[in-house]
Amino acid sequence: MNATNGSDTAGLLQAASAAFEAGQHDTAAARFRDVLTVDPDNANALYFLAVIAYQQGDMPAAQERVAQAIARAPGLADCHNLNGLVLMAQGRNDAACSAFRNAIVLEPGFAEAENNLGAALEALGQADAAGDAYRRATESNPGYAQAFCNLGRIRLATGQPAEAEAAFRQAVDLQPELSDAQFNLAVAQHRRGSLAAAETTIEQALAGQPDNAEMHRYLGALRRIRGNLAGAEAALLQAISLNPALGEAYDNLAGVLLDQGRNEAAESRFAQALACNPGDNRAHSNLLMCRNYRDGDADALFQAHRDWAEQHVAAIAALPAAAPRPAHRRLRIGYVSGDFRQHSVAYFFEPLLTGRNRHRFEVFCYASLQNPDETTARLQTGSDHWRWVAAIDDAQLA
Repeated sequence: MNATNGSDTAGLLQAASAAFEAGQHDTAAARFRDVLTVDPDNANALYFLAVIAYQQGDMPAAQERVAQAIARAPGLADCHNLNGLVLMAQGRNDAACSAFRNAIVLEPGFAEAENNLGAALEALGQADAAGDAYRRATESNPGYAQAFCNLGRIRLATGQPAEAEAAFRQAVDLQPELSDAQFNLAVAQHRRGSLAAAETTIEQALAGQPDNAEMHRYLGALRRIRGNLAGAEAALLQAISLNPALGEAYDNLAGVLLDQGRNEAAESRFAQALACNPGDNRAHSNLLMCRNYRDGDADALFQAHRDWAEQHVAAIAALPAAAPRPAHRRLRIGYVSGDFRQHSVAYFFEPLLTGRNRHRFEVFCYASLQNPDETTARLQTGSDHWRWVAAIDDAQLA
């Protein structure tokens, strides 16, 4: 490149960068393309064109540009990090993990890449590894509020509410307006049994976000648990007025109405919850539960339960048959539940677990709950293998 071209490139890059920083992305893209007409191998221009395409949702263009940037400057960690984001946006999470790891190798302590690696691992259902990545992000950048929030969420999903609370509190201290952290701080307090603190946290968050329907919904759920049914109903009605499509608010409101013995009103609200989210098997199950509380056509009720199964179970692919078990090996038994806690399920299950013949049976417990308690701890001790699975979907669990 001669001196004139070098000067031209620097001036064009400066103009393009200024437009990008000002949020004028179309103008910036045009200026970066001008850079490439003078210097076709300019990695900075290729990188920022990839960033703009990514932000505009054009993943094929982003993928092409970031690949070109990496080919010309393989040592730029930012390019590999962006490549991971583009791959994640296309659902290619395994490849994204490799890209983020490349960025971290090139720039140890790259907190954003560690945080992004955590997100990719989380999408793959690897909750423990995701937690490690989020933790490294917070260690590399102690001011990274979003990484603390993500770490807290993983700790919640893996049954560690105390650790989750600490992470969310750090996130809120760093960025008080981070609504996810405020909300989840209350969730962590709830799961630790600190219901009054959780309610206070949500009320404080709502002071700054009075139109947040999900926070009003959760406030209603907390008030119901604490026995304040009138306050719960008011909060849930407020949530519905702010977001009439919030199916979970109808479901929670129906529970409040059931607690008051208002069964017909509750059934109507469960039906509204299901109308908002037709695929919500929990809301559908609650509607069936409510119908069991009133007299009616037994055959129609039975058919309604069969309809539930056809809608929510038939689509789940059957697992392949297990391989024959060698005669000398213990029989492995897996139990899956969201109720490995103080709950009627546990009352029946605990004697089965503790009374088994340990020489003949090897037990795996797959816990999909997010609110462990002392009963959970006992069951965990009595199990041969314990897996926290609330952070993964049904297909990953299978």
